[in-house]
Amino acid sequence: MEGVSCTPRTSVPTTATSVPDDCATLLSVLLYVLSPLTGRALGARAYYWAFLSGAMAFGASLYLQAKTPAAWTADAIKAWLPSVLGTNNFSYLWYCTIFMGSPPMLMALTPLAICAAYNGMTYAQRRLTHLPMWSSYGARAAAFLNANTQNALQLNATVEVMLL
Repeated sequence: MEGVSCTPRTSVPTTATSVPDDCATLLSVLLYVLSPLTGRALGARAYYWAFLSGAMAFGASLYLQAKTPAAWTADAIKAWLPSVLGTNNFSYLWYCTIFMGSPPMLMALTPLAICAAYNGMTYAQRRLTHLPMWSSYGARAAAFLNANTQNALQLNATVEVMLL
């Protein structure tokens, strides 16, 4: 995961700058999936929380990556916009914005959950390798995610095409 680039639609975004939002996304997805046990109201809220936290995470990553235009003039924005539009972070920010206002659909959460899992694992690989628990569980989970990156990307692409 360390060497994965963030080129559009060829990788899962792995910037470890927004881990609290990624954890909130994963927790929200889990609450939504468990909504038959936790109640419909909590499940519906969790659905919107997942997209809201995802939008915040991708927006923060987009800001850290591209900053803002040098000036707020039409020419400066035109020069800045191509550097933003072609990124995974912008695509997923747009995806979150679209589905934030839709009725709850479990499949819509799949790309967010996968991206959050990869971002969380990237953060863990950078910060938690010194812990004994990492060698017991984390290393195996990281190896599993590394081995299945291509499958995750195909699943994301399939779900996005199917829903959009």
